[in-house]
Amino acid sequence: MKKNYLLLVLATFMFASSALQAQCGSCSTTISNSNSGNQVVSSGQTLCVTSTGTLSGQITILAGGKLCNQGLVNSTNIWVAGGTLSNYGTMTLNNLYVSSAGTFTNYASLNADSFLVENNSAAYYNFGTQTNKAFAIADHASASNTGTITTIVLYDSIGSFINNGNIFVTNGFGTAYNSYFENNGNVTVTNDFANGNNSNFINNKNMVVHRDFYNGPTSNFTTHCMVTIGRDWYNSASITGPTSSCGGFNIAGNSLNSGTIGSSNTFIDICDAGHPASGFDASSGGVAATTTFCTCMNNCVTVGIKEINQSTLLKSFSLYPNPANAFVMAKFNAVNSGAVIIDIKDMVGRTIMTTHNQTTEGLNELQLNTNVLAEGTYILHVTDAEHRSVTGMFTIVK
Repeated sequence: MKKNYLLLVLATFMFASSALQAQCGSCSTTISNSNSGNQVVSSGQTLCVTSTGTLSGQITILAGGKLCNQGLVNSTNIWVAGGTLSNYGTMTLNNLYVSSAGTFTNYASLNADSFLVENNSAAYYNFGTQTNKAFAIADHASASNTGTITTIVLYDSIGSFINNGNIFVTNGFGTAYNSYFENNGNVTVTNDFANGNNSNFINNKNMVVHRDFYNGPTSNFTTHCMVTIGRDWYNSASITGPTSSCGGFNIAGNSLNSGTIGSSNTFIDICDAGHPASGFDASSGGVAATTTFCTCMNNCVTVGIKEINQSTLLKSFSLYPNPANAFVMAKFNAVNSGAVIIDIKDMVGRTIMTTHNQTTEGLNELQLNTNVLAEGTYILHVTDAEHRSVTGMFTIVK
């Protein structure tokens, strides 16, 4: 019995070690119990926290260093100072700072009171759940979300943010100073929203602002959907819509325009619940002839994205191994034989690789060489001749 127990323990340890290796790569240091010491992860080092490990000291990850967490990180401060942080477990933090070309990818659970991503090439990717008091992207940093973010305040200042998931802002949401924000998912703001100072906000899907909406000086707000505004709506810059169909605003309070609404080839609908005679409660700005009032029937028009039933093209679609290294396999059952295009994109939407393949009806397994891809997470699209597509996501670990 004792021998069998020892074999079971050994097998469990080997399985846990192989799982850690698959997600984290080669580990210089492994923490599998409680550790409260401060950590500095230098270039060439990989600090790994196993599922049984707890790390609670202050952590600095320098350029070329890596921290991979599968357990619990409960720290007052983490600074990703040019290194790489990957979270597959739980992180509960006071302050999280990503700077100097650092990269943080969250696949699981993050709770950080204060979270700032700033500086050129600093990047954050969220595939899990994130909770904050304050969250900001600044100074040419970038972020993308395909998971769920809940934060009291959210600011984008000279940053770039792509949302493909869910964002809930329980207080205020602001973009400013040449920032770029693109919403392809769902954004809900409990308090006020402001877009200002040369910023560009593109809304392609669902957005609700429960209080006031401001589109400030020299900024542009483009919406392909009807945005719900729970109180007052103010525009002193540029509002545009799609070039076909319509997008716009359902406004419960006052509608005040001193900027420009629409253009000759875009279509905006303004629906003020009070139905003022001119369409606005007050307007001293320009209103294009293509602007309509309370006639848009489309709650949301997603441009450039075709959401189809996966079974019309592929069945049982999967990618493996994942994480991958030298290659990734796309496995699926094709409904019909024919040509398909496979695109691999990075998390900001740039196409990194394109291949053309022939499929046969039934089971297909296509091997794609990923040696040229750097470490990170990628999106794989398979598209057929009818422009129907399915999408998967995989991670490269060197």
